[in-house]
Amino acid sequence: MERAKFVKDAADRLAAEQAAFLVKHRLDWFEIGHIDYSDGGQTLYIDHVNASPLESLGGGSIPITLANMDAIYSKFREAARQGIDAEVNQRVSEMNSFRNDEGSYYHVTQEDIDRYRRDAEIKARKQRLVMAAQGDLVNHKIDRLMLVDYDTESVIAEFSPKTIEPAESKWKF
Repeated sequence: MERAKFVKDAADRLAAEQAAFLVKHRLDWFEIGHIDYSDGGQTLYIDHVNASPLESLGGGSIPITLANMDAIYSKFREAARQGIDAEVNQRVSEMNSFRNDEGSYYHVTQEDIDRYRRDAEIKARKQRLVMAAQGDLVNHKIDRLMLVDYDTESVIAEFSPKTIEPAESKWKF
């Protein structure tokens, strides 16, 4: 009987400490997942990450217009420009020092540079664009939903919190 009481008291204390921690950090951001898009840019898909307080998004997605997608990517390009440029410059440098079978140097064309830039941007988006939220984790409520550049922590876009709460999502705690 003593053991059961001890276990129950410990569980109650842990739950109270967890709730106090979550209340204290209510204004902090928490990660929902990384994003990708398809359908000609009309849908943002959220890929679940283990750090999310949501168990599963069940294929969570957010409908988006092409104009909004364009605005998001423009803001992202601005935030990520330095890293994308560095990757493109490194790739051009590598290719300019590459010799073909005849022993002559490869000549990088503008088409190559455009392709390197496109590839670098896609890679950066997959690594850096994160769907984040702010809200009441104790009561399982999202107050603010944001698309964020992970590296600079700048908010690229905001969405209605209701767009991210599919019925099949469960909170981890």
